[in-house]
Amino acid sequence: MVANECRCRVRSCHDPANGRHGRVNEGHGRANRACFLLLRESWDHLAQRALGFMKWLMDRPEKVIAVTCHGSFLITLFIVVLGFPASVEQAFHTAEIRSVHVLDSAAERARRVAILVGLFNRMDQDKNGKLSLEELRSVYGHDAQEAMESCDADGDGFVTPEEWAGFILDKMPCEAYQLCVDSVEEALSNAGQ
Repeated sequence: MVANECRCRVRSCHDPANGRHGRVNEGHGRANRACFLLLRESWDHLAQRALGFMKWLMDRPEKVIAVTCHGSFLITLFIVVLGFPASVEQAFHTAEIRSVHVLDSAAERARRVAILVGLFNRMDQDKNGKLSLEELRSVYGHDAQEAMESCDADGDGFVTPEEWAGFILDKMPCEAYQLCVDSVEEALSNAGQ
């Protein structure tokens, strides 16, 4: 799919050689030297198109969609529509491939939290509602201490379901979610839990 970015220059033209009036799109051909009025799509219009595109994209039934477009369209999409900080602009200055995971707001987050809480409950061997370092060790092995330090937000030496799910969903890159779920499920299965 292509998200077209129409900020190319369009000039109103008068060609004195044949007396014709018309428009020349500089993005798709030679500009006439007699062209005089430079027009560009407004930022407001571009933002409206980006919003419309995002709504259309979120309504698609496909789970993975490739989008090809210009960087300024992506910058507008991320900053104006999705609310990213302006610093995201630097990620789209070159013609490179980007992998982006967009969650369907609260419904998708709730689904992911439910999956993570289910895994948490399987890790919670003594069923006290929190994970000790030993319980983390049964899944994370030698990385258990690092997992405790990363997830234990209140520093009480235990990890609650909220802390664990919050760390995975809010502090880790989006693409790490499924990897985390898969690796925890595998470790629990190997441990017979």
